[in-house]
Amino acid sequence: MVTFPTQETKQMAGLAAGERRLHAGSNPGCQVASEAEAGVESKVRVLVAEDTLTNQMLIKLLLERMGFEVAIAIDGAEAVQKALSEHFDLILMDIQMPNVDGYEATRALRQEGLAIPIIAVTANAMPGDDAKCINAGCDYYMSKPVDSVELTVVIFKYLSRESS
Repeated sequence: MVTFPTQETKQMAGLAAGERRLHAGSNPGCQVASEAEAGVESKVRVLVAEDTLTNQMLIKLLLERMGFEVAIAIDGAEAVQKALSEHFDLILMDIQMPNVDGYEATRALRQEGLAIPIIAVTANAMPGDDAKCINAGCDYYMSKPVDSVELTVVIFKYLSRESS
């Protein structure tokens, strides 16, 4: 069962985005104090690597309700291609996907030097699966079905690390 975020979690999303803008504005090396001054509206971008259409739709809806911009990759190969060619703030990586699985995709991204948070989201809930995800280079492991409260907390935890 997927539960949707409350107004409080939507406010947390706004605060996280605001903190990122404030951090950029307070950084002496930063040329532009805010996206508004530059005439650009910046949203947190999340790449969702997921092969199942139903899961894609549910996670995308959940993330969009949090105020994020979402891109979908249908397998690990597409996730690697998109992550290396576009800007994302965070990746939600399914582990069991066709062609290139989430382990291999995560290792490839880390080998290329991509340092953004990668959150493993998988139906694998066997003992040791979390360690396999972390060893592959994921920052965190979540099992399916996705709990929207846990997802919200984890996303904001890793986004706040990125902005500090």
